Amino acid sequence: MIWKDIDMRTVCKPGHPVPYSLHDMRVSDITLSDGQLTLQFETGLIRIAEPCVQVDGRVVLTGVESCEVWRLSPNGEYGSFSGKKQTWEKFSRKHPEFSFEVTDELYGFNQVRYEGYLSLPDREKLTEFCMAVYYTGDLIYETEE
Repeated sequence: MIWKDIDMRTVCKPGHPVPYSLHDMRVSDITLSDGQLTLQFETGLIRIAEPCVQVDGRVVLTGVESCEVWRLSPNGEYGSFSGKKQTWEKFSRKHPEFSFEVTDELYGFNQVRYEGYLSLPDREKLTEFCMAVYYTGDLIYETEE
């Protein structure tokens, strides 16, 4: 097909707006029980609407059907790496103590992905980390405001 003149142009930015940002927030606890995933934060969330303030809160996903994590390179180094992909249940049994600093959050249809750096008590270096969740319920921000 040859396009001569295109009269219509549609520009969009996919995704749905979220009221809070998790960027640079440190996850101190993650629980997955009965299809509900709860992320607790050391210092809360950042409200995206003005005024952009930090508020105490947590994130809850309901109807979780799968939750997988990837551990990749130390400190996000480039080049060859070895990694590990596993379910959240298996990871959390092996590593009950951890913290996870979120650097990026991605939202799609019934999916959320949190990326950042994992800190484990027995390791000096941070590890690049990704958590991918498929859910059919709600994404809930529970805050104290």
